[in-house]
Amino acid sequence: MVSLRKCIYGGIATAIILASPKCYVKTLKSIATDCAKSSPKIRSQTELIAETQRIREDLKAEKDLEIEIYFYTPDKWKEFLETYNLEEGEFNKRGNGAKKIGNKTHLIKFNKNSSVCSLEHELYHVIDGHTEDQEGRTLIGKKLREWLVYEPQAILYSAYGWRI
Repeated sequence: MVSLRKCIYGGIATAIILASPKCYVKTLKSIATDCAKSSPKIRSQTELIAETQRIREDLKAEKDLEIEIYFYTPDKWKEFLETYNLEEGEFNKRGNGAKKIGNKTHLIKFNKNSSVCSLEHELYHVIDGHTEDQEGRTLIGKKLREWLVYEPQAILYSAYGWRI
């Protein structure tokens, strides 16, 4: 069930994007970029595991929620697709991303040397249910929900620690 807070936020975001879509997108991108640049980089699997645990605790993730994180480098694209039996278009080759791959299992593709901020962003999507809520929606419905609700929520959490 969607909370009143999320409905109000979605309504405000809709009004802003309709009034000035270019300004809305630039603002989101600017916040995300600043966060990624100022946040420490994750350079090893050990750092990745420690940060993942810290973020899971902060977001109060369910204990039975399984999150697999693939520590990605560009030379491993084919291996990544084959390991998880994915199609070419299911993940962006360059960016980080999250996807539900099982009943309670989610996959995060995390680029090596990405920031803690980027990890917080992707984990927020998974833990807040964004990867599950998209099932059964049309492509247009998915994109609208993604840009009006999910991306702003994940960006605001990763940049400022705000949970909406």
